[in-house]
Amino acid sequence: MMDEPKFVASLEVEVTPEELENLEKSSPMVDEEERNKFRAALKMQEPDLPKGRIARLKSRQVNKFVTPLWQVEDMFIVNQKGKNNTESTVKYYKKVFRHLYRFLAYLVAESPDEYAKLLNTSKDKLVKTELDDVKFGALLPLVVLENDDFEAEYRDYILDVLESNEQTLNNIFRGWRAIAYFCMDKGWIEPRTIHVKEIEPTIREVYTDSEIQKLLEKPNPEKFLDYRNWVIINYFLATGNRISSVASLKVGDLDFDEGIINVNVQKNRAPMRIAMSAKLKGVLAEYIQHYRCDSKGNPLYNEYLFCSSLGNRCSPVTLGKSLAEYNKQHGVQKTSCHLWWHTFAKRWIQSGGDILSLQKMLGHRSLKMVQRYSNLFAEDTKPMVEKYAPINTIQAKTGRRKLTYRK
Repeated sequence: MMDEPKFVASLEVEVTPEELENLEKSSPMVDEEERNKFRAALKMQEPDLPKGRIARLKSRQVNKFVTPLWQVEDMFIVNQKGKNNTESTVKYYKKVFRHLYRFLAYLVAESPDEYAKLLNTSKDKLVKTELDDVKFGALLPLVVLENDDFEAEYRDYILDVLESNEQTLNNIFRGWRAIAYFCMDKGWIEPRTIHVKEIEPTIREVYTDSEIQKLLEKPNPEKFLDYRNWVIINYFLATGNRISSVASLKVGDLDFDEGIINVNVQKNRAPMRIAMSAKLKGVLAEYIQHYRCDSKGNPLYNEYLFCSSLGNRCSPVTLGKSLAEYNKQHGVQKTSCHLWWHTFAKRWIQSGGDILSLQKMLGHRSLKMVQRYSNLFAEDTKPMVEKYAPINTIQAKTGRRKLTYRK
């Protein structure tokens, strides 16, 4: 928690009389109602032009001394959606903006009480305040992003005030860098380099042999939830897919003739086709025969594969909670679905699988993350070191030499 402000930032900039007048008109203390009125007025003034044309006109109208950050956020989010980024990515950038607004309120506050007031909260709840409660920072003009030592002070804020670790710092800074470079590319603020220190990920926890054996004990198919969860675990071990991909699978995505699974929902938004192992094919065929066929035995191709007990679609969160309960019932305290992803990667590498094939199975666009697995699972190479390290395989000739001691 913050007992006293660590610094007070200077926001002094050189402006013309005309720019100063405009800046005063767009005072950062305008309340939410006034902000919405301003938005509505801007919308009414827009000519009936194609959206692309409107976006270009807005881009030209940005004035770093006048344009508030909330308007920059709107344009940045539209840009991200235009790139067809996932909803989770868009939410991530919105959260980064919330962090930025909180920091800016801290940057200009002269005391903890003033900082709390700017965030519309009490001093005791500063760090715990919901990010959506931020208003002040969003109303500051774009030029505040050019403040001297901005990144250095932002880092201090994240580490000292929010009491976050280096990994969280990097997570926030990657988003901040994307936002800043977007503004630089548009020519709205002066260009500069923003460094994000790469931190090697820690060794990931995975499911052990004994845990996997417990979870792969086949339940009675008449117990739908247990049986469905058992099938999903088999699917995890055969494909390495994420829970979001699993929840979006439809019966028609399985091509049993070709032995192919069409995965249409991926983290990187790129659909892919992966091979269906013979063992998984048998597990899925039996499951479909039991629960995903009509009264005549015809597969329900347009229905979701891993449904609820009522036959409806399950969200990734719902499936995750059900799988966590399944694990606990079988005496396994690990409950993360993401651990199956790491378990799949580890087993693939240990079995001699190449990283190019692993990259395709896991759906990564580049090899960068996949190459890290050699470090993530370094402790598992100990048996190989004893067997294959040259120091243990080369036979060195040794000779005895008589030692003579001088008196």
